[in-house]
Amino acid sequence: MIKNILSKNQIVQYDICGKGLPVVLIHGFAEDHTIWNHQISFLEKKHLVISIDIPGSGGSECLMNNEANLSDFTIAIKDVLLKENITACVMLGHSMGGYITLAYQKKYQSDLLGIGLIHSTAFIDTEERKAIRKKSISFIEENGSLAFLKTSLPGLFFESDKHKENLDEILKFAGTDSNQVLIQYYRAIMKRPLSTEILTQLKIPLLMIAGKHDQVIPLNDLLYQSHVSNVTYFHIMTASAHMGMIEEPNRVNNIIDDFVDNITKITSK
Repeated sequence: MIKNILSKNQIVQYDICGKGLPVVLIHGFAEDHTIWNHQISFLEKKHLVISIDIPGSGGSECLMNNEANLSDFTIAIKDVLLKENITACVMLGHSMGGYITLAYQKKYQSDLLGIGLIHSTAFIDTEERKAIRKKSISFIEENGSLAFLKTSLPGLFFESDKHKENLDEILKFAGTDSNQVLIQYYRAIMKRPLSTEILTQLKIPLLMIAGKHDQVIPLNDLLYQSHVSNVTYFHIMTASAHMGMIEEPNRVNNIIDDFVDNITKITSK
């Protein structure tokens, strides 16, 4: 069921379905909640699934602050959970959604029973990565979001020719306000703090899903991070790059389901 709330006087849209332990799904850059469609239809059979359009994406209005930090996006998520009377959940974030999940953990840690970084990292951008993002911002300003996404999206898939329909769906993001939104996202991402300390201090389970062929999040970085948390469930998707939810949906579904089931067992003791 699609719902809307007001968060700081701006519309935030989310989908809620199923029953059971709440699982909150946070999408990544240039996506909306439908990127999780494979997972939603699978997980709702056993769990309460809430997939949120972060401000600026899908049916959610853009944050007015062009210099927003990732923590600013957590406010909308918190307001959704308050609206649904959810005081404890598992939160999983893809890519930028993982950065937001870590920001949420830092700000509202008592809400979370477990977190998941799906093709995401606790590391900050390297200087090289920041330079690439700055070039991307310039490209978007000069050529628009559609041209940018057409050139950048195929590289997120291991075998992009097999995912033309998925690419076309994501390209729908390139609407009237998407230039401003993508630039806002990139600026927030570049400013994100190093979050490895959050992982070392975690008292809840951590799920990490990595793509063997991911050119955005280096596998070695994630292997290192998987050892700093007390309880980490780490999985490498051998036929995926950065989009395992689409590239290997059945495996991702089962991994998430097992992760949530384990948390359910822990919390019910």
